[in-house]
Amino acid sequence: LLLGGAISNAGGLRAWCVEHLRLPDHAACEQFLAEHPGPAERLAVLPFWLAERAPTWRDDLSGAITGITQSTTALDLLHAITEATYQRLATVAALLPKTTQTIVGGGIQRSPASLQRLADVLNRPLTVCDESEPSLRGAAVFALERIGCAVAPVTGSTVKPRARFAAAYAAQRRALATLEQRLDPLRPVPR
Repeated sequence: LLLGGAISNAGGLRAWCVEHLRLPDHAACEQFLAEHPGPAERLAVLPFWLAERAPTWRDDLSGAITGITQSTTALDLLHAITEATYQRLATVAALLPKTTQTIVGGGIQRSPASLQRLADVLNRPLTVCDESEPSLRGAAVFALERIGCAVAPVTGSTVKPRARFAAAYAAQRRALATLEQRLDPLRPVPR
């Protein structure tokens, strides 16, 4: 048995932001995210306008952004939407057995600020994997270990969570679960 939780909207939502919010170049986005650690102020996002997979697998959901004011910028929205997708990953991670290593790969590697934010939201160290298909490698490693083969652990740089932000993100996750329940009272709220 291999347990996991796939989300499909993290990269898709980032692409949506780039396409629809008229964001500045990548370097300016990186600088903004790095200069604004911790949860987005005033904004709360349920990122369901692109299909959600785990943990609830409902395709009838719609997204929500609350707290927008006339002073909200496109970069503020990028910040809040990025966090919202990471909060979905944190919800999935909380439902899975504890792991000894959390490995990340893919497009997030181009954004040191996003890697740090993900570590803070998950409140666990991240090993940045240079493998081209880290999910495929993880499934193969799991299968090999189950039949008794020793496999070398993934090596790569490590991004450690910052405790002062991890606590704030845990509070944000609870607030998002409450918002989700209010907007869809028939929906079971993930733990």
